[in-house]
Amino acid sequence: MGNARERLKNLDFFYEDVNKKHIFYWILDKGITIIGFITVFLIFSLGTDRFLTPSNLINIARQIPALGILSIGMTYVILTGNIDLSAGSAIALSGVFLASFMEYANMGLTTSVIITCTIMAGIYGVIGVLIAYQNLPSFIVTVATLTAFRGLAFLYSNKPIYVRDPSLRELGRGSTAGIPNAFILMLIVYALFYFILSKTQFGKHVYAVGDNPEAARRFGVNVPKVTILVFMLHGITVALSSTIIAGRLSSGSPNAGSLMELDAIAAVVFGGTRFSGGKGSLIGTLLGVILLGMLNNGLNIMGVSSYHQMVVRGMIIILAVWLNYLRRFLER
Repeated sequence: MGNARERLKNLDFFYEDVNKKHIFYWILDKGITIIGFITVFLIFSLGTDRFLTPSNLINIARQIPALGILSIGMTYVILTGNIDLSAGSAIALSGVFLASFMEYANMGLTTSVIITCTIMAGIYGVIGVLIAYQNLPSFIVTVATLTAFRGLAFLYSNKPIYVRDPSLRELGRGSTAGIPNAFILMLIVYALFYFILSKTQFGKHVYAVGDNPEAARRFGVNVPKVTILVFMLHGITVALSSTIIAGRLSSGSPNAGSLMELDAIAAVVFGGTRFSGGKGSLIGTLLGVILLGMLNNGLNIMGVSSYHQMVVRGMIIILAVWLNYLRRFLER
């Protein structure tokens, strides 16, 4: 009995000794994303001679912006300790809104995007109110809106709304100096949201709310306000993501964005953001997005069937959540 207690004490000491400076913690916190990035890159670079061609790299840059922008808003949401499982359905709803403004109301791209962003920010603001003031779990609220948004998208238009205005297609498929326009937009959005998160008081409050909402409240942080604003910003990223998808399809479709929220969550968590909130970065999220983009692209090049790709994506999500659990375990 005494020996067992002694072993437990030694074990406790070992785990207490593991901190942010420990190599294992660094690997789980930041290294796993970098290692995964390098591993995927090497596997496909050596596995097929088509992966590293300039045309394919541009193709990857054209494929990831929609997920990349959505993952920005998802990072904010997860940093506050919340989750959004309705983002894919919201993309469908936002897309048909945008397409109808451009095609039926003859609005320009810029005006249509601004109106759509405003609508989605308002919708997600309501979700934020339900979570912040009614204390409803974000998981439950967004599971409900997942089906509601998709249903509303089909009620609004039960078929794709094709847009003849070439400006939308130019955004989704066009390039500037050889760089896809959608990729340029993604980098601009990343820079803006990175500045907000890392250089403003609001960004500090986002981390504080996710780390310990009660402590944040005692230090004068308006926790409900921060939560609502985070969801409103997330709504804007949903609208921008749907704009890129609509640009690639030249239409707004009620079928768009299916299960896209799971890829966004995987990218965010794989990028080092703690699932329970309070810790993470947009740089890590960007690496997670690029990693998933390379993985999907490489599997397509190698001729892996879509069904097998679904299995791989599911395993990646499980791996991301498991790594998040290990991070939390080592932080104790």
